Amino acid sequence: MEKIIRPKHEGMYPDRASDCRKAMDVALGELLDLAGNAGWSVPETLDAIEQVLPSQRAAYSRDPDPAEG
Repeated sequence: MEKIIRPKHEGMYPDRASDCRKAMDVALGELLDLAGNAGWSVPETLDAIEQVLPSQRAAYSRDPDPAEG
């Protein structure tokens, strides 16, 4: 996967959320391609992403920076 598109500006700015969505759309497309090359179908990959997203969000809420400490 290529690097994820960076924000257009440092810090907060009005279109930051939209820019992040665009960057994630590109990254997700690349992830779907990688999963397809590994033998997973797009529907099962999207289903898996939807299913693991809540646990990823919960893990982040418990420890936003696991590398720290």
